[in-house]
Amino acid sequence: MLARMLEQDEASLERLPQGAWHSPEEVADALAGLLGYWLGPARTRTQARMELYLDAARRALLWGELDVAGARFLRKAEEGLRAAGVPDPVPAARMFVAQIDGVLFDALARPDGVDGAWLRYTAETIVRSLPRP
Repeated sequence: MLARMLEQDEASLERLPQGAWHSPEEVADALAGLLGYWLGPARTRTQARMELYLDAARRALLWGELDVAGARFLRKAEEGLRAAGVPDPVPAARMFVAQIDGVLFDALARPDGVDGAWLRYTAETIVRSLPRP
């Protein structure tokens, strides 16, 4: 089950538009869409993934597969940030993913969810926080 869930999350990243990393506006558009998907149609899976990460922090049994998946997400972010011209993309990718996780945790903790305008605002704020070339 865990492998399938992670596979589906990775597939959502593969569906990002090819030009998603060409400009800050395109990054924000892609990120807002991804957040909307993860918190809309894929909300249950996103919540399960976040709960597994929290559980893995307490029990090492789950950590191996989740750590590998997390490294793949970081690598994807690093590749995208490098393509966008972000200097020093390795630490920038870690912060980028941490900010996304924060938005996801915040939204999942709210029973009535979030709206598209707020997701757009968070995406733009995350993009503005990235180091500029």
